[in-house]
Amino acid sequence: MKYIMNLRIIIVCAALLSLVACNEDKGNYDYKAINQVDDITGIEESYSVEIGEQLKITPEFDPTMGHEDDLDYTWYYRNGTEWSVLQEGRNFDFEIAAPIGTPYKTYTCAFEVKNRLTGVAYRDIFSIKVAGTFNKGYVLVYEKENEFDMGMIVHNTQNQFIPKYDILASTAPSLQREGVKPYGINIFDDATAPNPYKPDGSKRSMYLLTDHYTTRLKVGDFSWDASYDVSNSVESNSPIYDDYVAAGRPIIAEKMKTGYFISSNIVRPNTYIYVKNDKGEGNWYLHKIFPVYYFFSFPMNAYRTGSTVYDSERYEPAPFLACSPRLNMFYDQKEKRFNCQTTYRSSADFSTGFFFTDKVVDESTDHIFSFNDENEGLLYMSERYTNISKMTSFALLKQADGKVKYIEFGSPTSITLLVGKENKLRKCMFDASTGIARAKFIAAAPEPNNAFIYYATDDNKVYYADISSSNAVVREITDKVVPEGYSEITSLKFLIPSTSSKNLAIATYNSSLGDEGGRIDFYKMPSISSGDLELATHKVTDDETIDMSWKGFGKIVGVDYK
Repeated sequence: MKYIMNLRIIIVCAALLSLVACNEDKGNYDYKAINQVDDITGIEESYSVEIGEQLKITPEFDPTMGHEDDLDYTWYYRNGTEWSVLQEGRNFDFEIAAPIGTPYKTYTCAFEVKNRLTGVAYRDIFSIKVAGTFNKGYVLVYEKENEFDMGMIVHNTQNQFIPKYDILASTAPSLQREGVKPYGINIFDDATAPNPYKPDGSKRSMYLLTDHYTTRLKVGDFSWDASYDVSNSVESNSPIYDDYVAAGRPIIAEKMKTGYFISSNIVRPNTYIYVKNDKGEGNWYLHKIFPVYYFFSFPMNAYRTGSTVYDSERYEPAPFLACSPRLNMFYDQKEKRFNCQTTYRSSADFSTGFFFTDKVVDESTDHIFSFNDENEGLLYMSERYTNISKMTSFALLKQADGKVKYIEFGSPTSITLLVGKENKLRKCMFDASTGIARAKFIAAAPEPNNAFIYYATDDNKVYYADISSSNAVVREITDKVVPEGYSEITSLKFLIPSTSSKNLAIATYNSSLGDEGGRIDFYKMPSISSGDLELATHKVTDDETIDMSWKGFGKIVGVDYK
């Protein structure tokens, strides 16, 4: 009997020693199999965070676990089959980076409360999912002294906006930036990104336009490879291929414009680039993926002269387009007239007419304007819309007396409907004194029923114009939107339709601050009754609201949202 009792004592002691040993072990074991986890609260089952984001967790637990002074706290992460210490201390306060900083990876983690006197440990298992560093937010491209770089105002999973600076230095170190001047950046839906022959599945393109090259970046992490150059998105045996790719010369797009249409509930892009040749002649080339893949090849600014795509007559286009789901508007600078290209949406209506534009024949006399009204050239042309199904297009035309005429028109499915009276929505005259003829940036309020446009002139003044009547009512608002010390306006743009918020982004520059002299401010879209702008704010939490304003960048020349 005594032998049996001694044996029992030995077994119990061995079990206790085993438990203590297990608690001391930082290696391979399953936390959930040991003790209860229900006593620990304040820890969510999973967290989704950005790289560089500060994740804070404040756990609560049953005080019967022991006196506060007798407890140790450890945070672990699973490293393969082993558990490794991530942080010591009761509250988790960790900037997401190595060893749990790999983008798009989920880490299994644990919190342990251990009573030093009893050796008993209580643990809770949870997961941390790491999103990409640049998952979503506002992307900026800016000039620096003798180079350029990119920044981003990251909208993280904690509903915060975090500014990131000089991104390309680390994400794309082999991309030439020294001595390169950026033109802008464009981000849009595109199944062929970042290399049309090796898409990465992101289905989003990020094009970077500069005076040395035109290339794409990976939209997820801003990395770059030489194969992303636009030269890989060019049809062989085409004029642009022969003139640039075969000749070993870079294709330099000064402008890019993307229009959209919806087919089978999928957004389909039509992307144009504007390229000048050695003669200074400009051409628009089209990249299209539906109903067929068609990469940049023939100039779209051409009239049909025969039955094949080679039977054409090129004309000099304006460097502006107005894109709609069905019709895209061009402007012939020599003849001073509008031309229209039909955007085919199915294989059934695809034909060689796709390669040409047709003259907009409009002889109406009882309408508010005619597309063939006499003018002295196009000042600007674009669209105003909240979404693809709700949009209009507009153009600003120079007049012989120095005035500028604004016309706005609908987005129908044919030229016949385009010139109809019901699609001619608005005409408004700007007096020469308004300075709009010297505008370097023009942006129209995205809601078609909102009769306000905004512009910045070459002397860095900002105006808004009420175009609801036959003559524009213009008001200068420079002092309200240009911060003190920031004397140069470098970008002015409504970020539509990329974001749900209808904000006007205005970028300015303070030359005395050098490479940190750029800032960007976002303004709420005005109401339909007032063109006044108010600085946009963002509600982070119920207790915190911030102004949508950031600085410390280089000279911002392009902004888009992803």
